[in-house]
Amino acid sequence: MSTELSSLLAQIYEAAVIPEKWPTVILSVAEHFDFWGGWFFATDHVHHEWIMSDNVKPAVMEFLSGGWAARDERLGRLLAAAPNGFFRDQDLFTETEINSMPLYQEFLFPRGFGFGAATIIETPGANRIVLALERRFEAGPADPQALAMLDIVRPHIARAIMLTSYTLSNNAQIAVEALDAVATPAAVLGADRKVIAINIGLEALKSQFKAGALGRMNLADRSANAQLIQAMSEVTTDSGSSVRSIAVPGRDAEPACVAHVIPFRGRSREIFTGSQALLVVSQQDRKVALNDAVLKGLYDLTPSEAALAKQLVAGRSLEEAASGLGVSKETVRSHLKNVFIKSGARSQTELVRRLSGLGTPNYV
Repeated sequence: MSTELSSLLAQIYEAAVIPEKWPTVILSVAEHFDFWGGWFFATDHVHHEWIMSDNVKPAVMEFLSGGWAARDERLGRLLAAAPNGFFRDQDLFTETEINSMPLYQEFLFPRGFGFGAATIIETPGANRIVLALERRFEAGPADPQALAMLDIVRPHIARAIMLTSYTLSNNAQIAVEALDAVATPAAVLGADRKVIAINIGLEALKSQFKAGALGRMNLADRSANAQLIQAMSEVTTDSGSSVRSIAVPGRDAEPACVAHVIPFRGRSREIFTGSQALLVVSQQDRKVALNDAVLKGLYDLTPSEAALAKQLVAGRSLEEAASGLGVSKETVRSHLKNVFIKSGARSQTELVRRLSGLGTPNYV
């Protein structure tokens, strides 16, 4: 991975916990891939919110005030395409259609636009996010290589948006309480594993997670605790920047679970004074319902890959999954290989642990 791309990903994750940075990050993403600017359009089908780079703000405001949003057919085409990645205007419409559409002929082209690319990101909640990037007319359509690189960055943007939804309040306790509202035990940890904020869900797991001397988070299981100490040491010294998942054995009446250590990156630590990482717990024995849209939004899984992932999370073997999906074992193995690549998991066990934490409780 290039230094420039690594820096861009760091900015994206920083915006996850500093929402005010999204306009600048959108511009950085646009410029990195030779676009001029861009915006997010977020909707829960009732409320709508726009977040945009400063350079496109005048055009977007004119677009909204002029009633062009109601005449914009691009979202409908994008939804119909159900893309896993970015689509250009020219991928959604024929040249004849573009030449006859008022949106292009009367608004976009006269203002020097019309060669954009967009994608849809489904979040675990009811929100749907549309990320659109716009090129200057004279630059022409984006080349396929740029779209391929955008598709690599897209899952990182999706994950950052999900974290933003939890931390938008800019307050550690409210952030973990937001996770509590979706049945997710969590805590914000500082240096030396000091508990800065903790929600009721994690407090209830006191046989496995304990605040020891000086308010430090400790795990009752020695092996798991050693992994937590190592993970937090790496976070504190900036020698580790990826999410660490720790298997926590069951104890007393509490079932086994997985603790995910999610580092706060860059200046994001300033939002939660003294904080270093978010500790999120997924409980393995809890039945969960995985949403296809979420699997696609976070990991770009195809429908077939998502179907396999749900079979594995349900506890089925590869052979059982193949039988249930009506495909061959070779096809299932091919899908599994793609799921590993897209999710970053290195084994079926790790994959199930990661995906179980994305589900919503299923009490039926």
